Amino acid sequence: MEAKKQSIMEEALALFAEKGYHQTSIQEIADRTGIAKGSVYSFFRSKEELMMTIFEHYHQQIYGALQHILQEPLPSREKLERLIMQSLDQFSRFKLFVSFQRKEVHLQQKKELRELILSYRAKKLYALRQVIAEVYGLEAQPYWLDLATTLNGVIAEFINYVAFDDKLLDYRKVAAYIIQVMDGAAERIMRDTPVPVLNEAMMDDIMRVGRTGFSKHQEQMWEAAAALKQAIEQSSTTAEIIHDEVRQAFSFLESEMLQGRGTSIQARSVTMFLQAQQQTTIKEAAGRLLELLLAERDRSSGG
Repeated sequence: MEAKKQSIMEEALALFAEKGYHQTSIQEIADRTGIAKGSVYSFFRSKEELMMTIFEHYHQQIYGALQHILQEPLPSREKLERLIMQSLDQFSRFKLFVSFQRKEVHLQQKKELRELILSYRAKKLYALRQVIAEVYGLEAQPYWLDLATTLNGVIAEFINYVAFDDKLLDYRKVAAYIIQVMDGAAERIMRDTPVPVLNEAMMDDIMRVGRTGFSKHQEQMWEAAAALKQAIEQSSTTAEIIHDEVRQAFSFLESEMLQGRGTSIQARSVTMFLQAQQQTTIKEAAGRLLELLLAERDRSSGG
């Protein structure tokens, strides 16, 4: 980003956090930056565009760092630890932005801003569900969303202490504590198997938004997986044992895809098993997904 544009954004954010968005003028932003008012308009057509750019920039900074951690070839529990520590560190560094966002919550009545914030909230939840799936595995699959939401809430409360109460916390110690809490929660619910609070159907709209930024081919794979899941749920087989096997097979496949292993031999083998089912809708949906998985494998390997 051009240095002058970055400077305008930083000074505008400081004024928005100090005085409020509506109480701050473009002239004040220009004066604080040390440039002519017209120079601000050469970068931003309006104060609203400037505000939207600030929101997008900082949300992308936060989400981009999260994605970087998830894509690193690290053990799953180390990813979780680093994700928590990164979240605490970022919100400490971006204190002005967090303060502005919370102080001016009424701005979220603007459709474009509301949709932008929803998009990044959804992406974060999707990413947290991914790391939860990696750490706690297929056995916890019915509770991935509940656990991801719990993780998000616990991190947020510690962020409040760091960002707003100026508490000097040992991030590694906080991460270790949060992971211990999540381990206890996961162990208890997998033992007691309560009815999940959140489920995939309820959260489908948010999960779809969370996948934005995927390549077109990746999005097609997830749409094909959703079609296969629907076909399985709507199948009318009378053999309950077979139906359970089919559902378990799909749960494994979904877990592999969520963890970025959708093109693995195991995932493809399970998809072939689903394609071999007698139900026409399942057979056809699995066949479509298998085509996409094979194409993604070839694309990734340069074939």
